Amino acid sequence: LFAGNATPKPTTAVLNVEGLGNRPLHVVSEGRTIVPVNGRFEDDFQGHGIHLYTTAKPPVLPTVKAIEAEIEARYQQAIKPGNLAHYTRGTTVTASSNQGRAENVLWHVTDGVIDTDETDRYQRLCWTDTTPDTFPDWLEIKLSKPAPLNRIVIHTSSLQDFAIQAFVHGEWKEVANVIGNKAGLVERTFKPVESNRVRLFVSRTRGPLCKVSDVELYGSK
Repeated sequence: LFAGNATPKPTTAVLNVEGLGNRPLHVVSEGRTIVPVNGRFEDDFQGHGIHLYTTAKPPVLPTVKAIEAEIEARYQQAIKPGNLAHYTRGTTVTASSNQGRAENVLWHVTDGVIDTDETDRYQRLCWTDTTPDTFPDWLEIKLSKPAPLNRIVIHTSSLQDFAIQAFVHGEWKEVANVIGNKAGLVERTFKPVESNRVRLFVSRTRGPLCKVSDVELYGSK
């Protein structure tokens, strides 16, 4: 039995399965069992959560909690000391346009994980714009609070010409620029500036689309 919550809010669902009786249901990959009463049982679902139930002997698989713990451990390993842009510091990311739902995709630009065009085949782990060969495009990183910034590291497979801007005194100020880039890693140090918003303002790419896997920001203190 495959059951899912089609809403973004957690809920408790009551299910009735004709012919099930009181046979125990094993919840696959969750390490738990539910005992229905005359085919009726209830279960909790997270937003868009899914459970898979079986009356047969469940397969030997890692539990969802174990998998989630492994994923979280790898994300923790990807945190670089001093990186103010990492999502765990309350950073938010916006863009001029983005393939996929922004809330599901753009945070990956600050997760510390460096993806490639091969690993991100569905373009859901990096910033990819939706306006091929049309410029300018932009990607903005907003910190939880202002900080003195003087260095940026960008992992990209396509950005060629772009400005690095900081929002200072109510307007965007160019603090560095990149022309003719062909590298996958771009690092720039600039005169310290106090800001909580930094953006890449793109005017040219290698290929039709902007693609940025990760952005790191570092302070001067």
